[in-house]
Amino acid sequence: SLIIETDGHKILVDTGLGDKQTEKFFRHVHLHGGEGLTGGLNNRGYKPEDITDVFLTHLHADHCGGAVKHNLNNTAYELTFPDAVYHISRSQWEWAAKNNLREADSFLEENILPIQQSGRLNLVDEECELFPGVFVKMCYGHTPGLMIPVIKYKGKTLVYTGDLIPTIAHIPILWNMSYDIETL
Repeated sequence: SLIIETDGHKILVDTGLGDKQTEKFFRHVHLHGGEGLTGGLNNRGYKPEDITDVFLTHLHADHCGGAVKHNLNNTAYELTFPDAVYHISRSQWEWAAKNNLREADSFLEENILPIQQSGRLNLVDEECELFPGVFVKMCYGHTPGLMIPVIKYKGKTLVYTGDLIPTIAHIPILWNMSYDIETL
């Protein structure tokens, strides 16, 4: 995840897996330990209520799972960042809603539907300057409508690639991964 502060916005890019899934679910992913999303933010001086915007590169569980959590009674789901607007590309949203057989295990309803039901969803249709100094680049390959933030900062350009390109972490020994859904 990445925090961007610009023009009164505190933007969180991607939210990781979160912690609401079952133990069985987490046995199928490789966790690296760490502070966790809210712990990491807290250690850097941010509370969930401080986040004004959540920029989701795409809706695979490992990028959006932390956007939604269980409520205090474990009886329903609620937004982890209650005051934030959640930004995702329309084409990614529509792709995830189809819940195709190949990616059914990646797009989990409990990670996605509560965002829509909250009324805090902003669907992005095209490349634009979403915030001052933060531009959206739309990419196709890993998933349709993968949104990449391109950040202009002090005369430099920073690009948060998300899953635009695979890394060594995407090549576990136990299986051969098919990384891109829409190859050109």
